Parts: sequence; structure tokens; C-alpha cells
Amino acid sequence: MLYSCLIFISIFFSQSRIITPDGEILPYSDFKKTYPETCRAHGGINCSDKDTDGSVVCLDGFKDSPQQFIDECTIAELTVVLQEGGKVLVKNQSPVAAKGIKVYYSKTDLTKVFFSGPSELEAYGLAEFLGRGRQAYEHLVVDCENCGPKQHS
Repeated sequence: MLYSCLIFISIFFSQSRIITPDGEILPYSDFKKTYPETCRAHGGINCSDKDTDGSVVCLDGFKDSPQQFIDECTIAELTVVLQEGGKVLVKNQSPVAAKGIKVYYSKTDLTKVFFSGPSELEAYGLAEFLGRGRQAYEHLVVDCENCGPKQHS
């Protein structure tokens, strides 16, 4: 039984075929065109460099990723990881620094109460923002100049 499995595996791989997530069997060369390799398999994205075609360069120097520099390295993504009393911890989930950070909650449609904290947060960094009082804040907003859509909690 084991011997027949090994023969099947060696024949299968010698023909360089891959089963796609959809269950289709493709030659390896077609698979690579359909499902190109990203920086995930290369240690992540190096946002300090971009390829001549506008794509990203991976941390290990790989340059054939389809990910575009403008999409991956210019937009910050901030998330609230802890909201306790008058303290809010914000994490930058992106490989680019967040600039002009504002954390606030709305008392009404016209009133915003801002938290104090840093105006910038490095890539994958964590920062603490302090507000007045100890209540949990409804309608909390975390935003920055180079963020994508506003993050509401």
C-alpha cells in the first residue's frame, strides 16, 4: 500500500500538476500564473523599497509579487485593541507609519471629545491614548491622515 502511494506521488509530482482551491488540476506553470506568489511567503513587505513596475519588494528581496506598493505601503490600518476606562490602546496593523492620528468619541453629532496621545505611530506599533473620565466610550473613532476608511468601535 505504501509503495503504491509513493508511486502515485512521484508520478503526480513528476508531471508538475497542482490541485487548485477550486479542485481544478493545473500544470504548475499555469498555477503560478493563476495564483502568483505574494510577500506572505517571503517574510512580509518591505515598504522602504518598491520595484520598477510599481509592485512591492518583499523583505527577502523577492520582486515578483503582484501586490502594488501604492495599495500596501501608503495606507495605514489602525485598530482598537483595548478600551478600558479612559484609556484606549491602538495598534497599527500595516507596514506603513500612521500620521496625524486622531482618537475621539462623539457625545452628539456636533461634539467630539479628543483623546491625548501620539500623532504618529510606526509600522506595526502600539500606542496609548488617554481620555477624560473612566467610562467606556460609545461611538469611538480612530482616524489618521493616511488611514483607509474610518475605524469605529
